Amino acid sequence: MTRLFVIGNGFDMAYGLNTSFMDFKTYVINRIKKSEDNEEKERIKDVYLILNLTEISYNLFFYTQENEVSNDWSHFENILAHIGTLNNENRFVKDDLFKDNLLKLDVLEDLLKIFTEWINSIKVTSNKYSNIFKNDDIFLNFNYTETLEKNYKSVIQTKNINHIHTIKDSTNQLYQYGHDRDFNTVVKSPKLNNRMVNLFGINTKKDVKNIIKKENQFFEELKSKEVNEIYFWGFSLSEVDKLYIKKIFEDNNKTIEKIYLCRHQFNSKIEESTNNSDRKRYYKFLMEHNLENKLESFNDHLTNNKTMDPFKSF
Repeated sequence: MTRLFVIGNGFDMAYGLNTSFMDFKTYVINRIKKSEDNEEKERIKDVYLILNLTEISYNLFFYTQENEVSNDWSHFENILAHIGTLNNENRFVKDDLFKDNLLKLDVLEDLLKIFTEWINSIKVTSNKYSNIFKNDDIFLNFNYTETLEKNYKSVIQTKNINHIHTIKDSTNQLYQYGHDRDFNTVVKSPKLNNRMVNLFGINTKKDVKNIIKKENQFFEELKSKEVNEIYFWGFSLSEVDKLYIKKIFEDNNKTIEKIYLCRHQFNSKIEESTNNSDRKRYYKFLMEHNLENKLESFNDHLTNNKTMDPFKSF
């Protein structure tokens, strides 16, 4: 029996980690307050302005409440796309949210630097625990943290964990994030530098197809092991990351027996009539691969690893 766990940010948040988009923004604000270098402070302010103004534009475009956006990391990647697309219909040009002096590639470099600092500052040890994992389980981890490695090192094999968005070299780790939009059309705006808007959009795109090619060995090994069960825990199934799951479904379609969604997402309080229901989005996606009848929920309840007392559902 080959089991694959697909881990998303909801997993870390269930363990009490401060890994939401709002947490990241709070970290950026604190970096501004703590910085004693005026030049550095101004550069970090530019990063915050980009994050904040783009989030505002995203919320306006989708009529979304801010508290819905800021707790879901996948929205951060969608928000990035609005840096380059929000002026396609001149909808927000009159508000003049983005000045040319903000659309600098230096801001993207500073964003990645601060993002890396934030990830490295997160404490991943937790007193919360699940008994669901087995020694030979395989993990496709979309998180940047090492929550699995630190809390389950005696249970699982770290070699079976693929941090798909983390690139490691001999000196450091690089993190990959971004949206899935194409920027081939010219943004027509009388107030902005159109070339820079498109360049900014292109440089915040995550090249999923190329990542899949680079990770070909992992996907081939999955295929050879014939995946039988797939568990999705805290994974939002964002548009930009659907390609990874599509690849797995296509490679293992004949061997997949069950697909599980964590109970927190499966029994989401959001009404089933809305398209925001996780279960509804998963079901619709599974239908494209004739797998919708295999969808069930699994118990994602956590216990105290010292007392073994159950925690309240999050």
